[in-house]
Amino acid sequence: MAREVNIFTSDWTAVGTNASVPRYSMTLTTNWIDNAGVAHTDTRTLTFPNVLSGVPLSRLKGYMEQIALAEARIALGVDS
Repeated sequence: MAREVNIFTSDWTAVGTNASVPRYSMTLTTNWIDNAGVAHTDTRTLTFPNVLSGVPLSRLKGYMEQIALAEARIALGVDS
């Protein structure tokens, strides 16, 4: 396993608006209990990549950096 890893991201640039990617859908069910002790449930169908259109750019950038970091570590064998 690597002792020290430094990764930097920069130059986020909009390069287009459309990309041809496979579409997937899934059912997401969330159960939670609120601060008043009331149980709730929500079930909805999410379609990828459409669901990304509702994610603010600042959060989407963070998610993409996490994915890129994980994939780079795998490709480079950093955690082997």
